[in-house]
Amino acid sequence: MALELLFKNLDTNDLASLQPGSFAAKPKAPQPVDEGDATTAKSASAGAAAFPTYRTHVKIFQFSTGDDIGDSSELEGFIQFPNFKRNFASNLPNETSFRSENGGFGRLVADTAIDTAFTPANFRVYWYEQDDSSANDIIIDKSMDWSVPANLKFADGRAWSQEWWNRDDIAYKAYVWWQVTPLM
Repeated sequence: MALELLFKNLDTNDLASLQPGSFAAKPKAPQPVDEGDATTAKSASAGAAAFPTYRTHVKIFQFSTGDDIGDSSELEGFIQFPNFKRNFASNLPNETSFRSENGGFGRLVADTAIDTAFTPANFRVYWYEQDDSSANDIIIDKSMDWSVPANLKFADGRAWSQEWWNRDDIAYKAYVWWQVTPLM
């Protein structure tokens, strides 16, 4: 009976349908991550459940920083799932490349995961450099809605990454990394 109620109350229209912003530069196409890379270790744990469950794991890597007032770049943003949002912030030195870290992805600045029943969790990643002169300089504005059939190929258990950068200062480059793993 409880499972019937759970199915009855599940409304996929309630899942956030997040739209990308208009300020970040158009990213390159998502690419599968090399499974031999240490940063792509499977995030699923073993265990049986009464219904299909998924772990959606999302990371932000800062590949490089650009020029900013002062000696550091103040970076902020969030990873958001339906009903859950986690904020992140990082101060990194200006005009610095972190390409030698994490298998070439750069400095890990955000990492979070969520387990969900029935479908993978939609997510939004928003990452920007605080600009003291005007608006924030958006580096990443990525949304993933699993109700869009074309997106399901990115929820196949493999790790995926997508390169992003700020359109006004391309030295601010970062990667969104995600992996959707069935737990059952």
